[in-house]
Amino acid sequence: MIRRHRFEAADNRRLAHLCGPLDAHLRQVEAALGVRLTRRDAEFRIEGPRAAVARTADLLDELYRQAQRPLAGEQLQLALAQAMTAAGPGPTGGAGAGPRVERASTAAAAPTLHTRHAGLAGRTPNQVQYLQQILAHDITFGIGPAGTG
Repeated sequence: MIRRHRFEAADNRRLAHLCGPLDAHLRQVEAALGVRLTRRDAEFRIEGPRAAVARTADLLDELYRQAQRPLAGEQLQLALAQAMTAAGPGPTGGAGAGPRVERASTAAAAPTLHTRHAGLAGRTPNQVQYLQQILAHDITFGIGPAGTG
């Protein structure tokens, strides 16, 4: 499938931040999502499987919103991981006092832990696996340096 995606109120500085030096960010998106990207001004041509094309268009919109400043490598990698997992929060039910867990009906969807303050969902495949292990076992040890997820 081929889709043309255009940013209407195009800002050349933001487009430069989105694409990265020598279009390096676009090449990373291509490799991660299995699509082919070409760009002319503010119009992108996305070619690939239908689901990957839709994820790529959503990712480009999100990265364009974040591109007020140059995108850091970690910021791009996190956005790519979120686009590849496509784990969104499930519908919310009634209010409860303690945390509650919702599982989606498909096996590929990740669990979401709802607390009083916010819903927690894994952003990367390893975080999703970690949440699944927490739910499946009485004791789960998370070992690693602080801040590594």
